[in-house]
Amino acid sequence: TPLGAGELAVLASLGHARVAVRCRPRVAVLATGAELLPVDAPSPLAPGRIRDSNSAMLASLVAEAGGEAEQLQAVSDRLEDVLPVVRQALDSGEYDMLLTSGGVSVGDHDVMVDLFDTWGGRLLFNKVQMRPGSPTTAGCRNDRLLIALSGNPGACLVGFRLLVRPALQSLLGEPRATAAQLSLSSTHPGPPAPLQLYEEAILDGAPIKGIALERYVRAKLRLNGGRVYAMPCAGNKSSDLLSLREAECLIVVPPGGEGVQPGAVVRIIRL
Repeated sequence: TPLGAGELAVLASLGHARVAVRCRPRVAVLATGAELLPVDAPSPLAPGRIRDSNSAMLASLVAEAGGEAEQLQAVSDRLEDVLPVVRQALDSGEYDMLLTSGGVSVGDHDVMVDLFDTWGGRLLFNKVQMRPGSPTTAGCRNDRLLIALSGNPGACLVGFRLLVRPALQSLLGEPRATAAQLSLSSTHPGPPAPLQLYEEAILDGAPIKGIALERYVRAKLRLNGGRVYAMPCAGNKSSDLLSLREAECLIVVPPGGEGVQPGAVVRIIRL
């Protein structure tokens, strides 16, 4: 149980000055890519170079989920540079989890693909049937979890919300974060989960095109007449940064290509 003001008041009234708690998960955050520069790199940037924004975003998301993040220095997309950093983070005992961003697709410089062939750990899964974030990959080494997220910021955010945040909540001992409970829906047989992953809203604005994979669209929420409406953010490409600032939820678009029309009831995942 997260200890907030009410919980602390009850504990204090019962004379419990000290209580046993879970340690906050320690998470290392590593961005890969030769194009990446520190946040304080002066302008103008050289052609083909960008500042590392994913590390700052992931560190904030880790903190919001109850963990403690440390941003490691970004490394180039060469295996000889990435491999020792990954091994050190997972073998040192300093961290419970390592998050990387970038290098998980199929390009010439996607170093994480090569790393999972040589790192000496156990591959848990390679790619997920979702968009954005389908290249997301995960493995385990020395009982430490490595989750490799997409370098596109929108896909990185979706991968964190769907996969990393539940893992952090599980490390914190929250029973509602177990995979079995997250997969429950209102029509799923068996006992209900303490907290459903999905909520419902009415699609507002333009129709959303469907694709073969399950799609997660960043959206804003508004309340009107006691009903919740979800409107897709402008600029929903995986590379779009500004929509991350506006997004309050993810609209879940079922796979199969039919899409969703305005006025339809959609499933949402709050951010």
